[in-house]
Amino acid sequence: MQLTGTITDEVLVTAAEEVVAIRQRQDQIADIAKQAEDNLKALAAERKAESITTTDGTVVTIVTAERRNFDAKIMADLVPASTFAMMTVVKVSATKYDAAVELGLVTDKEVAAAINPTPYVAIKINGGN
Repeated sequence: MQLTGTITDEVLVTAAEEVVAIRQRQDQIADIAKQAEDNLKALAAERKAESITTTDGTVVTIVTAERRNFDAKIMADLVPASTFAMMTVVKVSATKYDAAVELGLVTDKEVAAAINPTPYVAIKINGGN
């Protein structure tokens, strides 16, 4: 979106207030949606319904599944090392890295070659009503 004209403090404050209001509504809607979904899941479970067709023809499917969680230490003992290497990903956690820096275990300078920053712009909302 290209902005044109003079951007006054009033325009900037108004834009920020719009973002705050929309984020608050998003949170409210997310809570309402979760309540509605929990209600639908309970009703469907009671009726043993796996899919529901709404009056406009939309089909809502209730999916019952399991997420698989793996114990890497046990898996490493059960499969050959080459298979384990194929199934795993080594990744640095930014949060854990920051903790290591805070503890003085490593510095940004020491590992600069391994850090690939990705620029971004975010909006953080603090305080208010």
